[in-house]
Amino acid sequence: MTTTKGELTWNKCGLDLYTSMAGARLVHFTGVNKGDRVLDVGAGAGSSAIAAARRGGTVTALDLSPELLEVAQQNAEIAGVKFETKQADAHQLPFEANSFDVVISAFGHMVMPDGEGVLREMLRVLKPGGRLGVCTWPPTSPVGEFCRLLERFHRVVGIPLLMNVTSWGKTDFIREQLGEAVTDIQFDIYTIRAPYMSPQHHVRHVVQAGGRHAEEPKLTEEQQRLAKTVTFNMLDTVTPFFDETEHVIRFNCLLTRASKKTA
Repeated sequence: MTTTKGELTWNKCGLDLYTSMAGARLVHFTGVNKGDRVLDVGAGAGSSAIAAARRGGTVTALDLSPELLEVAQQNAEIAGVKFETKQADAHQLPFEANSFDVVISAFGHMVMPDGEGVLREMLRVLKPGGRLGVCTWPPTSPVGEFCRLLERFHRVVGIPLLMNVTSWGKTDFIREQLGEAVTDIQFDIYTIRAPYMSPQHHVRHVVQAGGRHAEEPKLTEEQQRLAKTVTFNMLDTVTPFFDETEHVIRFNCLLTRASKKTA
């Protein structure tokens, strides 16, 4: 796995500022306490790690991208907190079993090629009785809707999509993946209120962050036509979530927490 252009430009375009709201909420929802040893998987720009450190946790922020981990450290310095960073592949966490009191991932594991395997790794390094917390996009959110369009686009043009975002937004799927390893599974919906002057501004922001498939030279004319359709549908998807009285778009996200069984 390598760092993608989208991972870096997501931070450069400031979109992490909105998802950081959910990351902080996840830390609170999972119940990070002073003295907890915490692992943040797919830490990105460090918003969840900062929130956990602020609550007194001893935090390790793990990500595959050294560039993002550098950004995370810069953000920690600005926030006045400290945590350790670790560059590693989340599919093979470089820690002994039962090492952490809390393991979290805010929009991280769900975009990895084998999200199910990453979740198993997260559970492996979690202590018995420890708390697991993840944040994902439900189908009823603008991102969930768009990911369904993205999956359709990839099927049509024959380009593999190495993630399963839509499934991770469903509580039944999450329960199935957690299986018998945990107890006390709880869910909550948190709403991110992202300031945009219009839905069109949001679409432009996303295009700048991730690039447009239609601009890829390897696509045929028909594939480029389909790509433009997906972008148009993105606007249709996000418009119902726009509040013109406040100039915000509401992004629902699904918070999940559970405790690892002690026996």
